[in-house]
Amino acid sequence: MIDATTMLSSFMKSFPGFELLLNVFVGLVGLVLTGTALFKFAELGKHGSQPGGVTWVTPAMYLISGVALFNFASSVNTFLETFYGDSTSVSNLLGYSGGSDMPQQSKLLIQTLVACLRLYGYFTFARALMSMRRIGSGQSGSDEVFKSTSIRLVAGIGLINLIGTANIVSSTFGFGNVV
Repeated sequence: MIDATTMLSSFMKSFPGFELLLNVFVGLVGLVLTGTALFKFAELGKHGSQPGGVTWVTPAMYLISGVALFNFASSVNTFLETFYGDSTSVSNLLGYSGGSDMPQQSKLLIQTLVACLRLYGYFTFARALMSMRRIGSGQSGSDEVFKSTSIRLVAGIGLINLIGTANIVSSTFGFGNVV
């Protein structure tokens, strides 16, 4: 008979495939944005200072966004080390095994929830890097793009290192490490 434990364990086995699919898609988008940056650099002198012309910020942001997406794991590691210190890396975040005094079913449920939120964090971080290309592109509300991109970057990193984030928040309010 199939129960929730079997379902959760088979669901956990599919997460490496989800991460690989996300990495391939993000790498492809990064390659496209890098190529688009080259075309934007070529358009730089065509319109001059007329309205609708391309400024230096637009191709630069396309290039930064494309390179960051193409090297997605390195981008995530850079932000993780910036926010949480040198000991934090994508490779050592995947091994969360839950509390030692929990029943096996509870551990599996928490591992699945952490993995789902971590995958959503990767998606949020990638989405922030994709929207970074629109910063300074001359559109109205350019500051809104910067604000939403910054929030998504921080939220994505917070979700990727969910256990560290929960422990920092709980320690800040005096509860100690709860997860």
